[in-house]
Amino acid sequence: STKFSQPSMSPGEPAGDEPERGPSRGLQKAGRGKIDQTALQKEHERSIRIPVLSLKYFRRAVPLPAEPPEDFAVATDHPVFRAPVFFTGRIRPIEESKKKVYADLELDGPVKEALVASEQEIEVGLRNIRYWVAVQPETARYFKESVNAYRIFEIELLYLGSSSDEARLFLFSRAQDYVGRIAPAPCFAHRLMGVSPASPAADTYARLEEQFGVPLRVYEDEESREKISMYAVDDASRTVLYIRDGGPEDRDTITYIQLSTYNNSDREVFDGLNFGDSYEKVVQFMGGESRVYSRDVEKGIKVVAQRGSYCSAELVDGKLNSILIQDHPYY
Repeated sequence: STKFSQPSMSPGEPAGDEPERGPSRGLQKAGRGKIDQTALQKEHERSIRIPVLSLKYFRRAVPLPAEPPEDFAVATDHPVFRAPVFFTGRIRPIEESKKKVYADLELDGPVKEALVASEQEIEVGLRNIRYWVAVQPETARYFKESVNAYRIFEIELLYLGSSSDEARLFLFSRAQDYVGRIAPAPCFAHRLMGVSPASPAADTYARLEEQFGVPLRVYEDEESREKISMYAVDDASRTVLYIRDGGPEDRDTITYIQLSTYNNSDREVFDGLNFGDSYEKVVQFMGGESRVYSRDVEKGIKVVAQRGSYCSAELVDGKLNSILIQDHPYY
């Protein structure tokens, strides 16, 4: 089943604690692809449990199939989620290929599509993600009237799947004014080893290869399908730099930078912060509102971050051993 949890500090490994509001497990299919309307109603009744995600984080949590389908790949669990978006002002009729999908799923087919864009990426200055969302005409008119007011909506969406041209299909459920915005927390840095979220991938890879040589390893995360490149920064202290791209739909952009040591390095990471520093010093450096977001008691691992921050730190046995900057804040 689909999980929407914060990224693991260790690339390729499972994420830590689940968010406080558990994810929707999606709607179960009934019959031949038919969506169970009773299950749909139950999902609405427990909407408080449906996670609020950026569109960017959703598409990483639910990546496109590794092999594009010949026709249409139905999402296994039909994930339901909420996302803060703004309406771009564009409306169009439903494409013929999508009408067939609605018929196959035995849904009353909406006749319009509205183009929405991710609010979160605007806030942090990154390129925003846009998706066509299937809506009824009255909803399209409602969105149309909101354009000039630049209203941010929290919309609830049902993800149906993807087509052969890798287009995603979303079914609009409902919308409300977005009031749950989390003010961005200060980040201790916007760059790590000269790389920042939203850096062009090709330029970044070329510069890092010139600085550190060819990557130790390049592999793909099995769940998100993000490409991870590992660079040896220092052999003696086994200090490694991890770089992630944005997955199948954002290969040309760096989204995640992590610097880790595996041999008790005391390297200065930033002015006033070194590998090996204590939990108290890390919290002082990061800000008084920092807290432990996930932990692995058996391995002695803690991940520390401020709510709403794009930066985090990992401690092993009470000592700093990893720093991470990503393009999605900790909630």
